Amino acid sequence: MLFGFFAVVWGTLPAGAVQRPSDAGARWAQDTTHVVGTLTLPADTRQLVIEGPADADLYAVDLLHYGADAIEFDAEQRPTVWTLRFDAPQQGPFEAVLRVRTGGPTLRATWRLIPFTGASLQPAPLTRITTTIEDRPPGRSTWGWSFPNNAPVPSNAETDAHALLASGHVPQAFTVAFWMRTMRRNAVIASTWTGTPEAPYPLEIVTSPAGRLQVYQGTGTAHHTVRTGTVVADGRWHYVAVVYEATTRQTTVYVDGDMSARTRTPTRMAGRGALTFGRRPHGQASDGSETMLLFDGTLAWVQVLPEVLDSEALHSLRTAATPHPAAHTYGPWPPIEDREPAAAVRVTLPIGPRTPVSDWQAQVQDAEVILMWTASHDTGQYVIERSTDRTRWASFATHAATDGIRLADGNRQYTAVDASPPADVVFYRVRRVVPNASDRLSPVLKVGRAALTEDENEPQLVGNFPNPFNEQTTVAFELPEAMDVMLTVWTLDGRPVEEVAARTFPAGYHELPFQASTLPSGTYFLRLQAGPHTASHRMVVVR
Repeated sequence: MLFGFFAVVWGTLPAGAVQRPSDAGARWAQDTTHVVGTLTLPADTRQLVIEGPADADLYAVDLLHYGADAIEFDAEQRPTVWTLRFDAPQQGPFEAVLRVRTGGPTLRATWRLIPFTGASLQPAPLTRITTTIEDRPPGRSTWGWSFPNNAPVPSNAETDAHALLASGHVPQAFTVAFWMRTMRRNAVIASTWTGTPEAPYPLEIVTSPAGRLQVYQGTGTAHHTVRTGTVVADGRWHYVAVVYEATTRQTTVYVDGDMSARTRTPTRMAGRGALTFGRRPHGQASDGSETMLLFDGTLAWVQVLPEVLDSEALHSLRTAATPHPAAHTYGPWPPIEDREPAAAVRVTLPIGPRTPVSDWQAQVQDAEVILMWTASHDTGQYVIERSTDRTRWASFATHAATDGIRLADGNRQYTAVDASPPADVVFYRVRRVVPNASDRLSPVLKVGRAALTEDENEPQLVGNFPNPFNEQTTVAFELPEAMDVMLTVWTLDGRPVEEVAARTFPAGYHELPFQASTLPSGTYFLRLQAGPHTASHRMVVVR
C-alpha cells in the first residue's frame, strides 16, 4: 500500500506547488494562542483536570457543549494544571478551548484532559490535544486594517469591495479572499446579512464559538452553513478564500491554501446588504437570537472577484503583493513610495523568500521515503538534507541541475529516495547550491512513516487497483463509522480535476469504480476527506 503525509513550514512557493503549511495543529513558540480539542465526557462527570506541558502556561478554559453552549464551572488554577469542578454532572460531546502560552519548539506538545466521575471521583479515559510547536517563520511586512476601530471606512471600500455583492443581483460566481489574524471567537469577519431572519444574503463569514471558520449563506427561508475544522481564532495569520459557483451551487472554502470544506448551497442568494468587514451591515452583530461579536483583529490584502479561482490561482493571490487585475479591494495595500494609508497598521504576513523548487512533496512506500520536486534551473546542484529534530541537518543525496528529466513546460523533474529513514518522523529539505551565490533552501517537509496507521479508528484510504491503469480503476477506503466523505482526484500541481464521490457512507470497507477517460497520461493524487480526517494516495494513468 502506498501512503504518506507531509507538512511544510511556511514559505512563498511558485504557483502550482502542492506544498502545505505546517501541520494544521502547529503553533508558534512562546506565543499566546488557542488550542482546541474535541472530547466526550462519560456519564456523571464531576470534575475535569487539564494538564499542559511543563514549559507552557494555561490562561483560560472554555467548555462548549456540542461545540456551542458554554457551561459553568469552578476552577482551581495553576500555570500548567487547571481543575474544573461542575455544579451538575456533565456528559456528552464537548469542545475544549484552551488559551495558552506555548513553550519552546517541540514535535509533540500535549495537553491531557482527564475526567473524574461519580461521588468518589474515579478517573475515566483521558483525551489528548497534541500539537507541534515551531519557531515563528519569516514574513513579509505590509499594511493591514485593524478592527475594531473608530477610523473612517477606507475610501475605496464603498465603491469597490462593497459594490460587487451589494446589489440585489449576486454574480454567478465570486471569490472573497483575505489574510486575517484574531483571537476573537464567535465574531463576524465579513457579512452581507442585516441580521433579519427572513432577509436573503449571499455571504457571511464568522468565527465559531470554538474559534473555527464558518461560512453562512441564506435564501431568506433557509440558511446553509459551510463548517470547517480549522481553528482560525488562534492569534496566527491565516489566508481564507470563499469561492461560489452558481452553476454547480457549490461553495468551497480554502484555509491556508488547503480546501477545507465544500457544500452545495441554495439556488438563489439575492441580497441587498453591502459586504461589510468586521461586522454586519449597519453595525448590527446580533439577530436577537444569537449574539455575534464584532471582529477584533487585523485583515490584510482583502480582495473580492466576480469569478471562480482554482487552488493554483488562489496560491498566486495569497503570495502576490499586488491586487488581482479583476479584484475589488478593501483596506490598505502596500502604498506607493511607502506612504502610510490613513488608519493603517503595519503587519508581517508569514510569507518568506521564494523557494528554489516547486511541486515539493513526499510519499511513503514500504520503508522508503520518496521525495519529488521540479525546478527550472540548468546550473548548480541540489543537496537533499534530512533531520530528526529540525536542528541538525545531514545530506544524503545530491543531484546536478542537469540530472532532472526535462518536462514539456521546460522545467525539470527530480526524484530522491531515502531508503533508510533514521526515525518514524523525519524532516527533509532541498538546498540549491550555485557557485559564487548564496544557497537557497526549500520549505521543510515533515514526513511520518507510520502516521496513517497509528489509529485504527480513523478513516483509511486503502488505495486504487490496478495502479497504474488505463481507463478504469477501483478506489478502496475504510471507515470506522458512518461519515460524510469527499473523494477527489488532484493533479500534482494542486488542482482538483475529478470528483469520485461526495456523500455519506456507512461504516466498513468500500470500493468505488473510477473512470479516467477524460484524464491525460500522468501522475495524480487521490484525496479522501472523511469528517476532519484527510488522506492521499498517488495513482498513475497510462495511455
